[in-house]
Amino acid sequence: GDPAWSPDGRKIAFYSFFRGPGIFVMNADGSGVEHLTSGYDYGPAWSPDGRKIAFSSSRSEYREIYVMNADGSDVERLTYSGGYDSGPAWSPDGRWIAFASDRDGDEEIYVMNADGSGVERLTYSVGSDGNPAWSPDGRWIAFASDRDGNFEIYVMEYRERGGTP
Repeated sequence: GDPAWSPDGRKIAFYSFFRGPGIFVMNADGSGVEHLTSGYDYGPAWSPDGRKIAFSSSRSEYREIYVMNADGSDVERLTYSGGYDSGPAWSPDGRWIAFASDRDGDEEIYVMNADGSGVERLTYSVGSDGNPAWSPDGRWIAFASDRDGNFEIYVMEYRERGGTP
């Protein structure tokens, strides 16, 4: 599930349960499958330079956001919400990662610096907001929400605040 093309189009990251659960990477033609992580890891997202992959994982008690090198080395936990963090999405310049979290009750969209610092909540709705996606220019974030009773796609403008999101 959750296939994600590398920025150069040569690789595809995905999660699977064949060979055990985890994040895998393969060549675009399906050859060279590599098992990068072992655990309930989902939603791989390549950094714009192709050097890192962000993902969500329930390897701790809660589902949090992690980042690793594209070869699976140096896995680092970025969030410590004690909730359900998912759907990491890198900004086009690689400075930020948007994600969904229920850390404040219901699922909302958050953004943080790529190193996990400076977490900021962006949406405040009574429904669930999830699956953030950046516009190519980094000015907008699209997301799914059921705030009006039906899941639909919404777009919000993103403005950098004081050097951090």
